[in-house]
Amino acid sequence: MPERVCLHIGVAKTGTKTLQLAMALNGNLLRQHGFVYPELPGRHHVGLALYAANESTSARLRARMGLADGDRMAEFVGEFPSRLAAAVMAADIHTAILSNEHCSSELSTVEAISRLHALLSPLAREIRVIVYLRRQDDLAISLYSASVQAGSTNEFQFSDGHFWFDYSRLLDMWAEVFGQDNLVIRIFEPAQMHRGGLLCDFSFAIGFEPHDRLQHPPDQNKSLDIHTLEFLRRFNAHAPLLVAGRPNLSRGEIDQALAAISTRDRMAPSAEAGTEFLGRYAASNAQVAGKYLNRADRALFVEQPSRGRSERIPALDVDKAVEIAAKLWEWHETRFRRHEINE
Repeated sequence: MPERVCLHIGVAKTGTKTLQLAMALNGNLLRQHGFVYPELPGRHHVGLALYAANESTSARLRARMGLADGDRMAEFVGEFPSRLAAAVMAADIHTAILSNEHCSSELSTVEAISRLHALLSPLAREIRVIVYLRRQDDLAISLYSASVQAGSTNEFQFSDGHFWFDYSRLLDMWAEVFGQDNLVIRIFEPAQMHRGGLLCDFSFAIGFEPHDRLQHPPDQNKSLDIHTLEFLRRFNAHAPLLVAGRPNLSRGEIDQALAAISTRDRMAPSAEAGTEFLGRYAASNAQVAGKYLNRADRALFVEQPSRGRSERIPALDVDKAVEIAAKLWEWHETRFRRHEINE
């Protein structure tokens, strides 16, 4: 039995994919120092959220993992605890690392979090819950871009639709189940992270000392500028991500192509809009800073929306649409010719 389980729960858009890839990439180095990052299968550990989530809130996640059928889901639930135990228990291992950001977004009740605790508590003497918090206005912008890349056709607007934007509520639920002292709260902001970056910061959180020896994975963030993002949003209406419940192969590698031709002209709502949205969570953020981080000034984030920032909302006119289409065609033809040469 490991001494501890380090459970990383996100939140979303705080470098989770990068961390997961880095842990998998450095599996041998981790094991040399008594850590294991298991395959469950795959490196995203989505089974943790699937196992614990309420059926009503996890329907989309279950469908994506091929578990929409009740019998298949029941089979998964029955087998997962033993598979998880076998994956983390090994000789000379003192720390098991688990990571899935859906744990913070899909486990919306104390009951669901308690099911996860019951799953993990037999595996180790100590369970540490690691959570990264990102400023809510930046998080909303990043989530919008991700949603468009996942097939959404909705226009951007600041929305209170995610319960886990309320960090005080989120942490209170996890503290009630796992204990406040077992929560490791990190702020996803350059000024408040390890100077070596996210991977070093996470290594510090899990107690992995030789972080300077870790191999860094390629950047996992496919950022789109305001024009390519709007192009993709409209493209999604004509070539949806799914057709008859299956991936639409005719989309090809549209997201990869758009990322390749994208500029650095990133989406940025006005400072006034960002400040107003962030203000909705001011009391919650202050409570987190005081209760969980013991900050006398009750300030959770250092940075604020830039005053006087010009609004940069996704937009597209005919000329820009044709320009993007031409660049996409050139990108495709270059790839095609390279493939012919290699053959």
